[in-house]
Amino acid sequence: MVEPEIAFANLQDDMNCAEKYVQYLCQWLLDHCEEDIDFISKKYERNSRHNQTAIDRLKLVSSTPFERISYTMAVDILKNVEGHEFQNKVEWGIDLASEHERYLTEVIYKKPVIVYNYPKEIKAFYMRLNDDQKTVAAMDVLAPQVGELTGGSQRSI
Repeated sequence: MVEPEIAFANLQDDMNCAEKYVQYLCQWLLDHCEEDIDFISKKYERNSRHNQTAIDRLKLVSSTPFERISYTMAVDILKNVEGHEFQNKVEWGIDLASEHERYLTEVIYKKPVIVYNYPKEIKAFYMRLNDDQKTVAAMDVLAPQVGELTGGSQRSI
């Protein structure tokens, strides 16, 4: 897991850095390890229901701008899903479960998603408290078939 830390940066800077870094790493893997990834994918692909190989997912992540949504918006979207039953409850103030993160990336947006401005109660004390006094300037990068890939935050001073 990567948690970027940048001096004199805000949450937007942190999200930009995380997105570019993940895209860079995915492109590097495609440029230098495609045969290995293809081999492993053919041997061990866990979930065939998506009809997408690891190579396809790396290409998607490396070339697609990430969706950015607030935690509040993510919860609202998930609470209003029809025709799908989550095993874990969706409620504001509770950390998103892997099934929620994957639903956002695989079903709703079909690409990586950055969720930001989490409730202060579920994040670390050193994260900058937002003006609403309920959320902190924190973010998680979510990837299809993975869930949370990286996280980060703007630190309080």
